[in-house]
Amino acid sequence: SNIRLMRNGDPFYRGRNFVINQRKYPMLDVFLDDASQTLRANFGAVRYIYTPKTGTRLRDISEFEDHRTYVAAGRERFKKLQ
Repeated sequence: SNIRLMRNGDPFYRGRNFVINQRKYPMLDVFLDDASQTLRANFGAVRYIYTPKTGTRLRDISEFEDHRTYVAAGRERFKKLQ
């Protein structure tokens, strides 16, 4: 799957694209580590991934859908994308 990842609460960030496959990211934690290094967000490490409109938290790598945008967050509250 090709996805775009935005930073939680950062309306000026244009997002980063990631290719998600289970060989590269066997578990969500592995992806969170990679996302943390790539996004370098002011909240620090990426702990959670949310859907942009409803703020539903993804709990497994298999939940990513192709060509969708998601929001990466640390321990702070989810902020809806404007």
